[in-house]
Amino acid sequence: MFRWLTAKARRWRMKTLKRFGKSISTAGLRLSLGDLDSRTAAVLADAFADTDAVEVVEGNLLDLECDGIVSPANSFGT
Repeated sequence: MFRWLTAKARRWRMKTLKRFGKSISTAGLRLSLGDLDSRTAAVLADAFADTDAVEVVEGNLLDLECDGIVSPANSFGT
């Protein structure tokens, strides 16, 4: 229960710009895209507006409760 509550608290810090579509299955692949920068997050939300399996958030992706995270950064963090 504590883990669920902490995950909810972290998620409240994020702003969801685009939610998953209604036709998305919970068993299928779901992608959460986002950025700390509001302009970049808004561009992502616009680009994936018609894609049900994608949600777009503004905030720290490390606050998401998920199975894995993929970063476009290289081994130097840039």
